[in-house]
Amino acid sequence: MNYSKNSIRIILSAFLIGIILLLWQYKVEPFHHFSLQFNDIKYAFNDKKPNENVVFVAIDEKSVTQFGRWPWDRESLAHKLENLKHAKAVAFDMVFSEPTKLQKDISLANSIEDLDNAICGMFLRNDSTKIFTQESEDILKESALNRIFVEKLPFMQFKSAEVNIMDISSRCVFNGVFSTVSDSDSLFRRYPVGFLYNSYVYPSLGIQLLRYTLNKDITIEQKKEDYTVLFNEKNIDIDSTGFVKLNYYHLKEYKAISFQELAKDDFDISRIKDKIVILGISEAGISDIRATPLGQIPGPLLHYTFISNFLDDILITYNYNLELALIIFFSIIPIVLSNIVKTLNYRIIVYAGIIVFIMVFSIYVYREFNLWLDMFYIILGYTCLLIFNGVFIFKTKDLEAKFIKGAFSNYLSNKLLDDVILNPEKLKLGGEKKEVTILFSDIRGFTNLSEQVSSEDLIKILGLYFTPMTKIVLKQSGTLDKYIGDAIMAFYNAPIDVPKHQQCAVDTALKMMNELTNVNKKLRTLKLPEIDFGVGINTGDAIVGNIGSEERFDYSVVGDSVNVASRIEGMCKIYKAHIIISEYTKKALDDSYLIREIDFAPIRGKKENLKIFEVMQDTPDNNKIKSSYEEALEYFRKGDKEKAKKLFEICLEKYKDETSQVFIEKYL
Repeated sequence: MNYSKNSIRIILSAFLIGIILLLWQYKVEPFHHFSLQFNDIKYAFNDKKPNENVVFVAIDEKSVTQFGRWPWDRESLAHKLENLKHAKAVAFDMVFSEPTKLQKDISLANSIEDLDNAICGMFLRNDSTKIFTQESEDILKESALNRIFVEKLPFMQFKSAEVNIMDISSRCVFNGVFSTVSDSDSLFRRYPVGFLYNSYVYPSLGIQLLRYTLNKDITIEQKKEDYTVLFNEKNIDIDSTGFVKLNYYHLKEYKAISFQELAKDDFDISRIKDKIVILGISEAGISDIRATPLGQIPGPLLHYTFISNFLDDILITYNYNLELALIIFFSIIPIVLSNIVKTLNYRIIVYAGIIVFIMVFSIYVYREFNLWLDMFYIILGYTCLLIFNGVFIFKTKDLEAKFIKGAFSNYLSNKLLDDVILNPEKLKLGGEKKEVTILFSDIRGFTNLSEQVSSEDLIKILGLYFTPMTKIVLKQSGTLDKYIGDAIMAFYNAPIDVPKHQQCAVDTALKMMNELTNVNKKLRTLKLPEIDFGVGINTGDAIVGNIGSEERFDYSVVGDSVNVASRIEGMCKIYKAHIIISEYTKKALDDSYLIREIDFAPIRGKKENLKIFEVMQDTPDNNKIKSSYEEALEYFRKGDKEKAKKLFEICLEKYKDETSQVFIEKYL
């Protein structure tokens, strides 16, 4: 592609990136709608659990069945709240806005006052016709924050409120807003810090609960055009409307107690003692149900989620500059790759791999750092530029082909020239000399196993074994070379350089040993024979590349170091060990691995014996075995065979170390 065409491509790409950024910045529909739902997949990877000090007491189907349809008689409700006085704080995610019989209202108000820990709910709206007395307004203001930046604060503003009757409202420690707002797709993903009403900032129910239980107040600082919400020395990362994104847990993790249980005289007080309790409605027929990325859930769980997120310091955060940089960076990648990776098949693999990386990275920073990156726009920018550059290159391919033909038609036949233009990688037959680490694993007693089970069961066993083990190899930056019957051959540091490839290979073997437990558990469930295996690892120079004939070849590795790795794997059977490595691999490992010297083993085709080592799981017992074995080995090296034999026998008898038995039988 000549300079002028490349310049045009870059200019048009920059224009397209600008459009993507505008869509991202201004949340243009329907792209914003797609973004919200696309990013919801992250919640499936949240492995965190709610804070144990937060409990949801639910007016559920059981409660309604026992006490009748909601709303209940207030005097009757008052008598059922006594156990809540043992809680640290109680939030009423409901509002008693209309008076009933005075005696009943007073009874409930007194009960709430007796709790001495009640945070009452209020509902803000724009269409209420209710008029408050000055006394009611004064009571309400006691729950508000100071009058700060009211005209500039990004919090949503409402014109009117629906609050508890004054008798009840005045008995509450705080009044908190339980209103919230859904996203553009009608799902609830965010939680408000507070709202503006009557020139005051009224915190949400969750904030009021935290203010009371932590005995801390919230501060709002303006920094240029942004606002920072600080609470208990923590920063609450709000969006442009004063909402924080909820870090939802899996539904099964939320703790709920049925109100009908709470109302019993023999209720176990320890279930709520000194905990934050949210009293709310979960019965679907009463309608306090919210649509969320998790599905339909009771509205009180929004407060539950926010409070638990805050207490465990896992509130979701944003990084505007990082997200902006990633959108631009990954949008540029297709432009760069199209110039670097000339082979279409390789480009497709790289392009797909980058999309997977974006998703994995986004999920990773969410899981580990609670950082929310909008991977939709990152992938959108990347994909759009990928398609654009692909189409642009395709359109210019004919001109490039004519140029190649004009330049090389005198040197290659027309048929071969056409093949080079379409698939230039077909001529890439050969390899390079490179240091690699080779891993062989082999199922022990496979021949006997194949005679014990049917061919169908044998294939099933191999499938259960190969699938997870292969995933481990690939995850540890290994290249799966081939399956050889029941064996796996893999190598590291090719086709791309892998830092510390020796450690990657050893980590693979250790993880394979751990995974073997799960494999055997599945085999037991299927009533199939359990399996065991050995792993041999060696490091050395080898030839790596596309090896084979001109008609058919595979990317593989050959050389003496490969043969040695295979021989070392065979040593596992001889020395009754699971993971044996050569001295060449051992040199590159640090002290974090539990390794013991085994022997100087003869290798077929080698004049000198090879020093081999066993990599062991780092457990207390294995540390003792290593220490005892190496002490015996030291005496053996010194020529004190009698002392060595006694120590090997102790290691065998005390720790059941089969390698010690092998050493005794072989040398002593």
